[in-house]
Amino acid sequence: MSFYFTLKTQNNISTDDILNALTKSDVAALQTDAGTVFYHPGQSLRGVILYETNDGYDIGLNAFTPRIDAYLAREIASVIAKRTQAEVYAEDDEHAIPAERLAEYGGEDWIAARENEAQLLMAQSGSQITDQYSTVFGYKRPFALPTSKALSAQDRLSEIDRLMLEGIALQQIDDVEDIYPAQMFTMTFKAPKRRLLDRLKGRPQQDAPPDRHFFTVTEETRTLTPAPMNFGELEVNLVDKSNQTRTITAEKLYNHARSLGCREYGFGSFDLTLSGDDFEKIFAEAQELSAV
Repeated sequence: MSFYFTLKTQNNISTDDILNALTKSDVAALQTDAGTVFYHPGQSLRGVILYETNDGYDIGLNAFTPRIDAYLAREIASVIAKRTQAEVYAEDDEHAIPAERLAEYGGEDWIAARENEAQLLMAQSGSQITDQYSTVFGYKRPFALPTSKALSAQDRLSEIDRLMLEGIALQQIDDVEDIYPAQMFTMTFKAPKRRLLDRLKGRPQQDAPPDRHFFTVTEETRTLTPAPMNFGELEVNLVDKSNQTRTITAEKLYNHARSLGCREYGFGSFDLTLSGDDFEKIFAEAQELSAV
């Protein structure tokens, strides 16, 4: 769920030129594999992404984002159009939009429509992998939304407001707090080599073991756990002070963190420090990490 402006131009504009032309000086930019994300630190959640295309640029605004990002998307479109003489189209309008109209395109009704997309996303939350959450990508890190299909319309609005604030705080927590943001890793395995005897007897090739998705939590280290990413089983490497490592499912860690009252952002992103009995209890339940 998203909204796009398409800008057709053969001229280029730099990120610095865009930032310098914006009315608010606090806007920052982050280069990603997909494109450049513009955001207001401490106020944005998903930000505005600028993609370079063969014909110019696309500007994307994804669902579940605060109003300030919708205003920013229009202004960026306006700046680029004016500086590059671009021909601009919105996904809901087949006619080219004059550059001078872009900053106010659609008026407040358009801003409200972008805001209301959060309700649609929450109503459909859940994925093909799990019905517990769905994950959106913030400008800095993913944020998992717990399912809310059973909520009334009014309660869903309150839940959206709460989750929006949590998602915004999650994006910059390690900039303002002394916390280690754990990284998500994926370990991919090759299928075992087919033995000569297996080939001679016509035995089928064995499949590769499934990918292993995991992050690490270290004893006595304040850690921000990464949001789950809709790819099925997720594991946690627990590392004690002697550097011994054991593994446990993320679900067991989540339940343990909740029982301790750890702060949870959305679904699965915890601010937690496990030490003493709190660490020993879950470490005792974990399994020694074995090679595959």
